[in-house]
Amino acid sequence: MKKLIPILLSAILLLSSAAVVSGAGGAAPTAYEYDVMRESAAFLGSYFFGQFAVASPVTLAVKAEELYPDAAAYKMTEFGETLDRVALTEEEFSDVFYALYPSAPGNFFYGQIKNDYQSSYDGASGKYVLVMPAGADASGVTDPVLAGYVADGGAYDFYLKKDGIFYQFRLEPSGASDNVTSVAWNVEPPTDFDDAPAPDGDVNGDGKINARDVIALMNAVLGKSAPGFSFYCADVYTDGRLNARDVQAVMKAMLS
Repeated sequence: MKKLIPILLSAILLLSSAAVVSGAGGAAPTAYEYDVMRESAAFLGSYFFGQFAVASPVTLAVKAEELYPDAAAYKMTEFGETLDRVALTEEEFSDVFYALYPSAPGNFFYGQIKNDYQSSYDGASGKYVLVMPAGADASGVTDPVLAGYVADGGAYDFYLKKDGIFYQFRLEPSGASDNVTSVAWNVEPPTDFDDAPAPDGDVNGDGKINARDVIALMNAVLGKSAPGFSFYCADVYTDGRLNARDVQAVMKAMLS
Protein backbone atom coordinates (compact mmCIF):
# COMPACT_ATOMS: atom_id res chain seq x y z
CA MET A 1 0.00 0.00 0.00
CA LYS A 2 2.80 2.46 0.84
CA LYS A 3 4.16 2.07 -2.68
CA LEU A 4 0.76 2.95 -4.14
CA ILE A 5 0.26 6.20 -2.18
CA PRO A 6 2.84 8.30 -4.08
CA ILE A 7 1.47 6.92 -7.34
CA LEU A 8 -2.02 8.14 -6.45
CA LEU A 9 -0.72 11.56 -5.44
CA SER A 10 1.19 11.87 -8.69
CA ALA A 11 -1.89 10.88 -10.65
CA ILE A 12 -3.99 13.59 -9.00
CA LEU A 13 -1.31 16.20 -9.80
CA LEU A 14 -1.29 15.07 -13.43
CA LEU A 15 -5.03 15.19 -14.15
CA SER A 16 -4.37 17.25 -17.27
CA SER A 17 -2.05 14.58 -18.71
CA ALA A 18 -3.60 12.08 -21.07
CA ALA A 19 -2.75 9.79 -23.94
CA VAL A 20 -5.29 9.04 -26.67
CA VAL A 21 -5.87 5.40 -27.52
CA SER A 22 -6.89 3.88 -30.84
CA GLY A 23 -7.28 0.49 -32.44
CA ALA A 24 -4.21 -1.19 -33.90
CA GLY A 25 -5.16 -0.23 -37.45
CA GLY A 26 -8.21 1.17 -39.20
CA ALA A 27 -10.41 -1.91 -38.77
CA ALA A 28 -9.20 -3.02 -35.35
CA PRO A 29 -11.17 -2.28 -32.16
CA THR A 30 -9.64 -0.56 -29.17
CA ALA A 31 -8.73 -2.86 -26.29
CA TYR A 32 -11.81 -1.65 -24.37
CA GLU A 33 -14.15 -2.27 -27.32
CA TYR A 34 -12.63 -5.71 -27.75
CA ASP A 35 -13.15 -6.52 -24.09
CA VAL A 36 -16.80 -5.37 -24.16
CA MET A 37 -17.50 -7.45 -27.27
CA ARG A 38 -15.62 -10.46 -25.93
CA GLU A 39 -17.77 -10.41 -22.79
CA SER A 40 -20.91 -9.98 -24.90
CA ALA A 41 -19.95 -12.95 -27.05
CA ALA A 42 -19.49 -15.06 -23.91
CA PHE A 43 -22.92 -13.97 -22.67
CA LEU A 44 -24.55 -14.77 -26.04
CA GLY A 45 -22.93 -18.19 -26.12
CA SER A 46 -24.29 -18.95 -22.67
CA TYR A 47 -27.72 -17.50 -23.45
CA PHE A 48 -28.35 -19.44 -26.62
CA PHE A 49 -26.23 -22.56 -26.24
CA GLY A 50 -25.09 -22.91 -22.62
CA GLN A 51 -26.09 -22.62 -18.99
CA PHE A 52 -28.17 -19.45 -19.28
CA ALA A 53 -30.53 -21.21 -21.68
CA VAL A 54 -31.42 -23.52 -18.77
CA ALA A 55 -31.46 -21.25 -15.73
CA SER A 56 -32.48 -17.79 -16.97
CA PRO A 57 -36.05 -17.63 -15.54
CA VAL A 58 -34.83 -18.54 -12.06
CA THR A 59 -32.03 -15.98 -12.02
CA LEU A 60 -34.32 -13.25 -13.36
CA ALA A 61 -36.83 -13.96 -10.58
CA VAL A 62 -34.19 -13.68 -7.87
CA LYS A 63 -32.91 -10.37 -9.24
CA ALA A 64 -36.46 -9.01 -9.63
CA GLU A 65 -37.16 -9.78 -5.97
CA GLU A 66 -34.01 -7.89 -5.01
CA LEU A 67 -34.63 -4.78 -7.14
CA TYR A 68 -38.44 -4.62 -7.08
CA PRO A 69 -39.88 -6.42 -4.02
CA ASP A 70 -43.39 -5.16 -4.75
CA ALA A 71 -43.30 -6.58 -8.26
CA ALA A 72 -42.28 -9.96 -6.89
CA ALA A 73 -45.34 -9.96 -4.59
CA TYR A 74 -47.78 -9.89 -7.52
CA LYS A 75 -50.73 -12.27 -7.21
CA MET A 76 -52.64 -13.83 -10.07
CA THR A 77 -55.73 -16.01 -9.94
CA GLU A 78 -55.86 -18.93 -12.36
CA PHE A 79 -58.54 -21.62 -12.27
CA GLY A 80 -59.64 -20.43 -8.83
CA GLU A 81 -56.12 -20.67 -7.40
CA THR A 82 -54.03 -17.66 -6.29
CA LEU A 83 -50.47 -17.92 -7.59
CA ASP A 84 -47.32 -15.91 -6.95
CA ARG A 85 -45.94 -14.15 -10.02
CA VAL A 86 -43.43 -11.43 -10.87
CA ALA A 87 -44.97 -8.44 -12.66
CA LEU A 88 -42.61 -5.87 -14.19
CA THR A 89 -43.04 -2.82 -16.38
CA GLU A 90 -40.91 -2.81 -19.51
CA GLU A 91 -38.44 -0.43 -17.89
CA GLU A 92 -38.25 -2.53 -14.73
CA PHE A 93 -37.79 -5.68 -16.79
CA SER A 94 -34.92 -4.04 -18.69
CA ASP A 95 -33.34 -2.85 -15.42
CA VAL A 96 -33.53 -6.35 -13.94
CA PHE A 97 -32.05 -7.93 -17.05
CA TYR A 98 -29.06 -5.59 -17.35
CA ALA A 99 -28.41 -5.55 -13.60
CA LEU A 100 -28.14 -9.31 -13.82
CA TYR A 101 -26.31 -9.46 -17.16
CA PRO A 102 -24.34 -6.21 -17.63
CA SER A 103 -22.25 -7.80 -20.38
CA ALA A 104 -25.30 -8.40 -22.61
CA PRO A 105 -25.28 -6.29 -25.81
CA GLY A 106 -27.01 -2.93 -25.52
CA ASN A 107 -29.74 -3.81 -28.02
CA PHE A 108 -30.34 -7.33 -26.69
CA PHE A 109 -33.24 -6.61 -24.35
CA TYR A 110 -35.38 -4.91 -26.98
CA GLY A 111 -34.18 -7.12 -29.82
CA GLN A 112 -34.43 -10.52 -28.11
CA ILE A 113 -35.68 -10.62 -24.52
CA LYS A 114 -38.94 -8.78 -25.21
CA ASN A 115 -39.56 -11.28 -28.00
CA ASP A 116 -38.77 -14.25 -25.80
CA TYR A 117 -41.21 -13.05 -23.13
CA GLN A 118 -43.91 -11.60 -25.41
CA SER A 119 -46.39 -14.26 -24.35
CA SER A 120 -45.96 -13.03 -20.77
CA TYR A 121 -47.07 -9.48 -21.56
CA ASP A 122 -50.38 -8.53 -19.94
CA GLY A 123 -52.01 -5.74 -21.95
CA ALA A 124 -54.48 -4.87 -19.19
CA SER A 125 -51.79 -4.06 -16.64
CA GLY A 126 -49.09 -3.08 -19.13
CA LYS A 127 -46.67 -5.43 -17.38
CA TYR A 128 -44.73 -8.57 -18.08
CA VAL A 129 -46.14 -11.22 -15.76
CA LEU A 130 -43.42 -13.79 -15.44
CA VAL A 131 -44.21 -17.36 -14.48
CA MET A 132 -41.07 -18.54 -12.82
CA PRO A 133 -40.33 -22.24 -12.28
CA ALA A 134 -39.37 -23.40 -8.83
CA GLY A 135 -35.89 -24.24 -10.04
CA ALA A 136 -33.75 -25.30 -12.97
CA ASP A 137 -30.80 -27.62 -13.09
CA ALA A 138 -27.86 -26.28 -15.08
CA SER A 139 -25.40 -28.82 -13.70
CA GLY A 140 -23.50 -30.56 -16.45
CA VAL A 141 -24.35 -27.83 -18.95
CA THR A 142 -21.27 -26.09 -20.33
CA ASP A 143 -20.84 -22.79 -22.14
CA PRO A 144 -19.10 -22.34 -25.50
CA VAL A 145 -15.58 -20.92 -25.21
CA LEU A 146 -14.02 -18.15 -27.28
CA ALA A 147 -12.01 -19.36 -30.25
CA GLY A 148 -11.17 -15.96 -31.78
CA TYR A 149 -12.49 -13.00 -33.69
CA VAL A 150 -12.24 -11.39 -37.13
CA ALA A 151 -12.72 -7.69 -37.98
CA ASP A 152 -15.03 -6.95 -40.89
CA GLY A 153 -15.39 -3.27 -41.76
CA GLY A 154 -16.46 -1.87 -38.39
CA ALA A 155 -18.23 -5.07 -37.30
CA TYR A 156 -16.55 -7.96 -35.52
CA ASP A 157 -17.33 -11.65 -35.81
CA PHE A 158 -16.62 -13.54 -32.59
CA TYR A 159 -16.40 -17.32 -32.85
CA LEU A 160 -17.13 -19.60 -29.90
CA LYS A 161 -16.76 -23.36 -29.85
CA LYS A 162 -18.52 -26.14 -27.97
CA ASP A 163 -18.45 -29.89 -28.64
CA GLY A 164 -16.79 -29.34 -32.01
CA ILE A 165 -19.43 -26.85 -33.20
CA PHE A 166 -18.58 -23.22 -33.94
CA TYR A 167 -20.97 -20.37 -33.16
CA GLN A 168 -20.67 -16.91 -34.70
CA PHE A 169 -21.82 -13.64 -33.13
CA ARG A 170 -21.52 -10.39 -35.09
CA LEU A 171 -21.04 -7.40 -32.81
CA GLU A 172 -20.62 -3.67 -33.36
CA PRO A 173 -19.21 -1.24 -30.77
CA SER A 174 -21.64 1.42 -29.54
CA GLY A 175 -20.08 3.79 -27.02
CA ALA A 176 -19.42 1.98 -23.74
CA SER A 177 -21.63 -0.89 -24.92
CA ASP A 178 -22.17 -2.81 -28.16
CA ASN A 179 -24.92 -4.23 -30.34
CA VAL A 180 -25.40 -7.73 -31.70
CA THR A 181 -26.55 -7.88 -35.32
CA SER A 182 -26.52 -11.61 -36.11
CA VAL A 183 -26.21 -15.04 -34.53
CA ALA A 184 -25.25 -18.21 -36.40
CA TRP A 185 -24.30 -21.75 -35.42
CA ASN A 186 -22.64 -24.75 -36.99
CA VAL A 187 -20.51 -22.37 -39.08
CA GLU A 188 -17.10 -22.83 -40.67
CA PRO A 189 -14.51 -20.82 -38.73
CA PRO A 190 -11.94 -18.70 -40.58
CA THR A 191 -8.52 -20.19 -41.18
CA ASP A 192 -6.89 -17.31 -39.27
CA PHE A 193 -8.18 -15.16 -36.43
CA ASP A 194 -7.14 -11.55 -35.83
CA ASP A 195 -4.82 -10.80 -32.94
CA ALA A 196 -6.53 -9.42 -29.85
CA PRO A 197 -5.62 -5.80 -29.04
CA ALA A 198 -3.05 -5.51 -26.28
CA PRO A 199 -4.28 -4.09 -22.94
CA ASP A 200 -3.58 -0.35 -23.02
CA GLY A 201 -4.73 0.99 -19.63
CA ASP A 202 -7.91 2.73 -20.80
CA VAL A 203 -9.89 0.96 -18.10
CA ASN A 204 -13.04 3.12 -18.40
CA GLY A 205 -13.27 3.14 -22.20
CA ASP A 206 -13.33 6.90 -22.72
CA GLY A 207 -10.62 6.73 -25.40
CA LYS A 208 -7.96 8.33 -23.21
CA ILE A 209 -5.44 7.14 -20.67
CA ASN A 210 -5.40 9.63 -17.81
CA ALA A 211 -5.50 9.95 -14.03
CA ARG A 212 -9.08 8.67 -13.93
CA ASP A 213 -7.81 5.35 -15.24
CA VAL A 214 -5.01 5.29 -12.70
CA ILE A 215 -7.37 6.00 -9.81
CA ALA A 216 -9.92 3.44 -11.06
CA LEU A 217 -7.14 0.87 -11.35
CA MET A 218 -5.89 1.61 -7.84
CA ASN A 219 -9.40 1.14 -6.49
CA ALA A 220 -9.61 -2.17 -8.33
CA VAL A 221 -6.30 -3.26 -6.81
CA LEU A 222 -7.93 -2.57 -3.44
CA GLY A 223 -10.99 -4.62 -4.44
CA LYS A 224 -13.29 -1.70 -5.30
CA SER A 225 -13.76 -1.80 -9.05
CA ALA A 226 -16.51 0.44 -10.48
CA PRO A 227 -19.15 -0.53 -13.08
CA GLY A 228 -17.66 -0.45 -16.57
CA PHE A 229 -14.14 -1.14 -15.30
CA SER A 230 -12.18 -3.35 -17.72
CA PHE A 231 -9.94 -5.90 -16.03
CA TYR A 232 -8.64 -6.82 -19.48
CA CYS A 233 -7.43 -3.27 -20.21
CA ALA A 234 -6.04 -2.87 -16.71
CA ASP A 235 -3.95 -6.06 -16.72
CA VAL A 236 -1.18 -4.47 -18.77
CA TYR A 237 1.29 -7.19 -17.76
CA THR A 238 -1.24 -9.90 -18.76
CA ASP A 239 -0.43 -12.04 -15.74
CA GLY A 240 -4.02 -12.37 -14.54
CA ARG A 241 -3.48 -10.04 -11.58
CA LEU A 242 -3.84 -6.33 -10.87
CA ASN A 243 -1.07 -4.79 -8.81
CA ALA A 244 1.34 -1.86 -8.51
CA ARG A 245 3.20 -2.90 -11.67
CA ASP A 246 0.04 -2.36 -13.71
CA VAL A 247 -0.57 1.01 -12.03
CA GLN A 248 2.96 2.13 -12.87
CA ALA A 249 2.58 0.92 -16.47
CA VAL A 250 -0.68 2.84 -16.93
CA MET A 251 0.92 5.99 -15.51
CA LYS A 252 3.79 5.59 -17.94
CA ALA A 253 1.35 5.19 -20.84
CA MET A 254 -0.54 8.28 -19.68
CA LEU A 255 2.64 10.39 -19.89
CA SER A 256 3.88 8.98 -23.18
